[in-house]
Amino acid sequence: MATNEPTLNVLISSKQKEFVRERADIRSLMAPMPLLVADAAEDWDPQSAAIRETYLRQAKSCALYVGLFGCVFSAPTIEEYRAAAGNPLRQVLVYVKECAGGRDAALTDFLHELSDPESGRTLVTYTVWDEVRPQFMRHLWAAIQRMIEHCIELGNKPVTLSSGAGALERRRHRYEAALAEMGFPVEGDRALELAAELRRFTPPD
Repeated sequence: MATNEPTLNVLISSKQKEFVRERADIRSLMAPMPLLVADAAEDWDPQSAAIRETYLRQAKSCALYVGLFGCVFSAPTIEEYRAAAGNPLRQVLVYVKECAGGRDAALTDFLHELSDPESGRTLVTYTVWDEVRPQFMRHLWAAIQRMIEHCIELGNKPVTLSSGAGALERRRHRYEAALAEMGFPVEGDRALELAAELRRFTPPD
């Protein structure tokens, strides 16, 4: 892998104490894939910036968002989701842990909002992380495949005709800007190199 190869951040978003096992496992699953960098609140330097500024910046710059929701409402976690979901090209995975003792009402309302078919999001519910772990790996690989497709699209610059070229160029510019926000290289050769590197790291079974 080239030394100047970009990396893509994966934001693991959750109430930290509620998902210690899941967060650690997701990080270990991605360890063999050095192009994907697990990013979580425990890695952030609290002295570097105001915490809200930090988590919103990380949510807006990640290529893949993994949201873990359980029993306890967390305003920062909801804000992270909304910031991440604001980019329609970002890969978003959401997992909801069952709550035997009941779920905070505000979190229940938010999850109802996400479960609305018009939201376009699929929520995976589980009781024990090990039971959903294989499904997470399939989702992760599917997300990587979509990232590869974006890289290939960036690498294949469209040939535009004079008629309607302005509209096509503006659409292309918005597409490139949305991917650049997430750390994708918009230069054709570098995008294709990233696609080739991503293909090398199939997630483990």
